Amino acid sequence: MAFIYLDALSDDHAAVQQIDLAAACPDFSGEALKTWSVDRACSVLSLPQRSPPDPRIAAVFRAIDAQPDAFINFEDLDTSVGLSPSRCRTLIREASGVPFRRYRIWRRMACIARQLAEGRNLTEAAHSAGFASSAHLSTAFNAMFGLTPSALLKAGVVFDLD
Repeated sequence: MAFIYLDALSDDHAAVQQIDLAAACPDFSGEALKTWSVDRACSVLSLPQRSPPDPRIAAVFRAIDAQPDAFINFEDLDTSVGLSPSRCRTLIREASGVPFRRYRIWRRMACIARQLAEGRNLTEAAHSAGFASSAHLSTAFNAMFGLTPSALLKAGVVFDLD
């Protein structure tokens, strides 16, 4: 089973709502998906392919990935890349499809998945991603996905980073 979660705030969410996934993806299997590139997935799902981001925004994305607990305020970023706040926000939205805060929470959730795949518990994963506690993570996770991370783990979901 594979999940492709599109943020409800993203431009891609609206585009995918118009697609008959069964018709678009007749070979929609876990093994087939492992061989798909991002470009192929976008093509099959009729999603717009994004251009590589401005190098300054790519640096912002790498910094967020490296320090998911940092950059609590947008202002921490815009001055470090030499862009005005409005231009920085625009470029982040263009590159990611979502506003900065939403992108940042996505990356924090990806950090949680990496930590769980490496065998850490929810509390350790929460702290490494910048959440104050596992309860704080649970609230944010539930708001984003509609269930708690512990419920997901109880269901036997295994996080595979391949």
